[in-house]
Amino acid sequence: MFSEIRGWHLAHLTAFSPRQEEFRHCLAQAVGIDPPAALYRGRTYGTSRLIRLTADQYWWLATEDAAMRRFADQLAPEAGALTRLSAGRMCLRVEGAHARDLLAKGIAIDLHPAQFAVGHSAQTGLHHTGIFLERIAEDTYDLFVQRTFAASIKEWLTDASLSYGVTAT
Repeated sequence: MFSEIRGWHLAHLTAFSPRQEEFRHCLAQAVGIDPPAALYRGRTYGTSRLIRLTADQYWWLATEDAAMRRFADQLAPEAGALTRLSAGRMCLRVEGAHARDLLAKGIAIDLHPAQFAVGHSAQTGLHHTGIFLERIAEDTYDLFVQRTFAASIKEWLTDASLSYGVTAT
């Protein structure tokens, strides 16, 4: 029902006013797409996914980091910043017919498909720990957890999964 996902890179991006247009242009050249307009929604292009967190902040997920390096090299320091987060986070994937019910045991947001559709994300909490949650498919959710709390979240997921007769993979 849940497993750790490996082989990804994560960066936090910030665009600085008043040079946000320069930031967006540099990002579009590196990724190949414009940033998403809606908060907590993502846009995918190739192996990269951009998720808008605020008016001027994004998460960038990718399976390769070449574009991230290129963007960081080309971005003027006055226009924005890229902060790598990969080493400090773990991605746990919760999937299966009971994934939503399992997460609803510990997450205080409405995960009903009409409210939290595929492609939606949220910063929320699980087991007294801040997480970033993204619904990536009908019955699949990715949880980005700080590594220092990953063991606690894994234990919670294991315990909460028992009522469904499922264990970690």
